[in-house]
Amino acid sequence: VAAEQERREREAAAQREQRLATLRLVGAPPAQTRRVAAMEAGLVGLVGAIAGWGLFAAPQPAIAGLPLNPSEGTRFFAEDVWPRHGVVALVLVLTPLVTMTAAVASLRRLDISPLGVSRRAPVGQPSALRIAPLVLALPLFALASWSASHGEESDGTVALVGSSFALV
Repeated sequence: VAAEQERREREAAAQREQRLATLRLVGAPPAQTRRVAAMEAGLVGLVGAIAGWGLFAAPQPAIAGLPLNPSEGTRFFAEDVWPRHGVVALVLVLTPLVTMTAAVASLRRLDISPLGVSRRAPVGQPSALRIAPLVLALPLFALASWSASHGEESDGTVALVGSSFALV
């Protein structure tokens, strides 16, 4: 199920890129393309945020009636399970803004030229400088694993593990 949903999301993203590339091909300037993408994403983000709050709010009356401590007979109050109005407003405002920002940031390829989607450059091979931290991290992690397996767990072992993860 998750793989199918991921496939559908990739197809939807590819279709969206093609629509925006088509806009560029017919002469829309990059700023207009960004506005269209931002508005489309913002609308979807707003609908998603409202739907999410609706799904959150629907079971609240039932949850508020559940016993908090059955032996004492206390129950939740509706105010206990509902966030403050400021939090609700913040989520309803920030969700569309974040989706709009992500949509605009994803348009970097289209800003190069109208054919930016079809002229993707091949990804280059990692350089030695980018691989060096990984090469250093592996022996550090092996040393930390060896010392932990020999009962020498200490702050030094934790530091080695943390350093190796940071390098990766």
